[in-house]
Amino acid sequence: MADYESEKNAGARLEYWLTNIFWYHYKWYWLIGVFVATFAVLTIADSIRSVTYDWRAAYIVDGDVLSESDSAQMAQLERLLSEILPERTGNNSVDVDVYPIMRGDSGSGAENALIAVLVPETYVVAASKRTLEYLSSLGRLNPLYSGQEWVERDGMTFASLFGSYEQANAEMAGAIGMKPDEIAEYNEQLKKQSAEKMGIVTRELSKLVGGG
Repeated sequence: MADYESEKNAGARLEYWLTNIFWYHYKWYWLIGVFVATFAVLTIADSIRSVTYDWRAAYIVDGDVLSESDSAQMAQLERLLSEILPERTGNNSVDVDVYPIMRGDSGSGAENALIAVLVPETYVVAASKRTLEYLSSLGRLNPLYSGQEWVERDGMTFASLFGSYEQANAEMAGAIGMKPDEIAEYNEQLKKQSAEKMGIVTRELSKLVGGG
C-alpha cells in the first residue's frame, strides 16, 4: 500500500511539474525544437531520396503497355550504362535514369509526339529498329564510329541520341538572377556541354560494337 501511495505521489508531482513548470516556462522552446527537428529530418530524408542523375536514357515501347520484359530490359540498360559511362556529378556513383515512353499508335501524329516527349538531356535511346529508323530519318541519331547507328546487345537495340537541352530565356534568367546580356553566353555553355555528353555516349557505345 505504501509503495502504491509513493508511486501515486510521484506521478502527481511529475504531472504538476510538466503542467505548471515545464509547459508554462518552456513550451515555446519545446515547440520550436520539435519544429526544427522535424524540418531537419524531412530535409535529410528528401536529400537521401533525391538523385541527381549523371545520364538519362529513353526506353521507347511500341505499344501502350510496359510489360515485365520491358521493365527487366530497362533495368538491364541502366546497369549497362552505369558500367560504361563516366560519373559526372561528383558523388562517386554513376546514376542513370532510364524512363519509358509508350509510343502507342504508329501514325504520323504519334510519331511527331514522340520527339516532343523526349526529356531534355536524354542522350541514349533504346527502341525497336523501326523506331530507331524513324529517329534516324529525322537526323536524331549520332552515328557510331563503326558507321553503325545503333547497338544490338542482350535483346535490346539502343543508340546515341542527338539530345536537346533546355536553354535559358529572359524569364528564366530573371528567376536565377542572370543579366539579359549573359543569356547568350550561358546557352553557348549549355550547347558545349550537350555536345560533350553526346560525344562521350557515342564513344562508349561505339566500343560495344568494336568501334573506337
